[in-house]
Amino acid sequence: MTESLRAYRERRKAEGFVRLEMYVPKGEIELVKTIVKRISDPAVRTEWLSELKALTANETVTDLKVLLQSESLEGLELPDRTGIERGTRDDIFA
Repeated sequence: MTESLRAYRERRKAEGFVRLEMYVPKGEIELVKTIVKRISDPAVRTEWLSELKALTANETVTDLKVLLQSESLEGLELPDRTGIERGTRDDIFA
């Protein structure tokens, strides 16, 4: 690890962030990136986190796709799925 990368990670850690590495099925990666982007956006963070926490509070979610397609997410502004289905970023990160 380079010195600059180490310094960057230390700064982020001091800011209260934790590094997360995970394996996601190819077909769901853009969906995961979108969720992370939304909960990182201060404008919608509180709403998204409260909705996601409420959805997962009383059940064990084992399939991200099932969670994201559930009716419980109504009211949250999810991105257009065409970009996810085509595997492009254009419709997701516009």
